[in-house]
Amino acid sequence: MKTSSTLGRFALLTLSAVLAWTVIFTPYNNSPPIRSDGTGYHIWVHAFKDRTWNFCNHEAVLEPVGAIAMRSVDNNVCGNKYPPGVGLIQFPFTSLFSSENIVDGFTEEANLTILILASALLIGTVYITGLTMHTLSVTPITIFLASFAGIFGTGLFHYATYDASFSHVYSAFFFACTLYIATKLDDAGRTSSALLGQILYATFCFLLILIRQTNILLIIGSSLILAMNKNIKNKSKSVYALLSASTTILGVAFYIAYNYYHLNEVTLSTYGGEQIVGIAEHSLKVFASYERGLFTYYPIFLVALGIGIFARYKLLYFVMIGQIILFGLIYGSWHSWFLGGGLGHRGFVDMTPILIIVIGLGIEAIKKTNFSKIVLPLTLTLIALAIYVTSTVQHAYWNSNYPFAGADQTLYWKTILPGKTK
Repeated sequence: MKTSSTLGRFALLTLSAVLAWTVIFTPYNNSPPIRSDGTGYHIWVHAFKDRTWNFCNHEAVLEPVGAIAMRSVDNNVCGNKYPPGVGLIQFPFTSLFSSENIVDGFTEEANLTILILASALLIGTVYITGLTMHTLSVTPITIFLASFAGIFGTGLFHYATYDASFSHVYSAFFFACTLYIATKLDDAGRTSSALLGQILYATFCFLLILIRQTNILLIIGSSLILAMNKNIKNKSKSVYALLSASTTILGVAFYIAYNYYHLNEVTLSTYGGEQIVGIAEHSLKVFASYERGLFTYYPIFLVALGIGIFARYKLLYFVMIGQIILFGLIYGSWHSWFLGGGLGHRGFVDMTPILIIVIGLGIEAIKKTNFSKIVLPLTLTLIALAIYVTSTVQHAYWNSNYPFAGADQTLYWKTILPGKTK
């Protein structure tokens, strides 16, 4: 136990030191932290202060980043396409630093706070996911390996630093929270503790749906795992289901009311004229293109799909597979299937916690097989190669040697294998 605690503290302190370095020195070529999509998310802080849903007063800031997706000329109302969840979480930390005049950008204090907050969310994601793996009897060294693979193999580190104002590290953190509650042992005989868990779970679901509409898949995944958890009594499961379903429906109701206010019609999408182009029309690109393919830029997902077969708790493995497929179908049906500029297909970064858990479970199971002396070294080698691919592209991206969009086969391989391609 002492060794476990020492390793865990060392890992978290090391990660904290690395993140502190990125906050202080920002080792990348980039504009201020609050930018692009992050502008649309953060502007909700100002909307909450002004107690309004009308973003016309912020049009000069939102229009350049394409955030004004709904506009009613007759009623003089403008709708921000980015959901309010991220801004809601940022509000307690940044509202004191927000200025009235943001035409020239947000304050330095607000930008710095966003970097610190995203770093804290990453540390929290790793810590809580580690607790979940510990609950599932994963050993400390395996927890460390799986966490390292998830942080640096999926772009999670990138979206907690370089693109800290985007929504992905927020989704990952609250998904990690729901997974921990869904897999933990029930607090038998402690009604107050169980009720607290149920309220927290419902709150996390509410925040997830307000951060991104697609996070409904994360909520469904966690809820399925919770429903199948034999350590939680059926009566308690019913309370979980009632509370989480209520808060999720409340989040959906917000979108309906918000869109009706701007468009005078009932719809869930806040993206206005941006539409689905055809079911799974671009799904192959989502998974395997040089532009932004999931397996191309985050090959750790392929590794997880392979070693997850050995995992003892198959439900988590199947939930992960289901989420990968469904996200692929959803993003593949969207007109901007690559979700704009970014490192890799960032839409899958949100589900990193379950990927980390599956990797941990897979490694732990492989260690106990008769052929572990062959398969385990192979597994660790594949994990190392996957991390190399993502981190190498990230390094080039951070130094402006890799584009926000439009990468092709030649540039990809030139970056991955420098000196080997012409």
